Amino acid sequence: MRRFSIITIARNDVAGLERTLQSLLKQTLTDFDWIVVDSASSDGTPDFLADAKRQMPMVLDWSSEPDRGIAHAWNKGIVRSRAEYILILNSGDTFTQRAVEQFNRACHPDRIICAHARLIGADGAATGIFKAQPYKLWRGMHIPHNWSCVPSDFYRRLGLYPELRDAMDFAWYHRAYKRLGRQGFQILDAVLGDFYLGGQSTQRVVESFEANRKILELNGTPAWASAMIYRAYLWNHRRVNGP
Repeated sequence: MRRFSIITIARNDVAGLERTLQSLLKQTLTDFDWIVVDSASSDGTPDFLADAKRQMPMVLDWSSEPDRGIAHAWNKGIVRSRAEYILILNSGDTFTQRAVEQFNRACHPDRIICAHARLIGADGAATGIFKAQPYKLWRGMHIPHNWSCVPSDFYRRLGLYPELRDAMDFAWYHRAYKRLGRQGFQILDAVLGDFYLGGQSTQRVVESFEANRKILELNGTPAWASAMIYRAYLWNHRRVNGP
């Protein structure tokens, strides 16, 4: 059994996959499988992955077929994994050179290890740091999903990602927080990669806030409290970014 599976989902993003691949080829610890779930891309992604499988020192497991969306693709990768720990790294995002090594030192069978990520804008410049703050999961998605190390057993105990259009990652992590509490999370105080802005999570911010509100209510937060949290996030977003 491998120590880690790194699951990457993609759709018509060869350039992003190349960037992700290069960051994995540079890892100082290579005891991982790279599982790529491609959503029937038409841009040459299958040919790229077939070539990558021939040149990679680590095992590459890939497929290219239609799916029902982001959560379904993640879940397909998780089900195929046979590793002790699972990392999700979406197409285009990257790990720092020692990221897997650092997760290996910190990983724990009873905790989700959360690290920080550097935010990268459309011009390729860093715009800030997305800091892991799992103690705020009671109200919103305050950890960078792609830089969190989850024991594979947690997906068996807590279930897979719900197939929502928005905030499917928050739905799972909020469920985990409700079940495990703060003691189920640990912060690895290091920036372990680059999060490239522009994907669905940044294009549909307001829709994600609304999805978060519904998730909070579904998981037991009173409607008045979830509405207040929603309005606070929306107000702050508009204050920073404009109407």
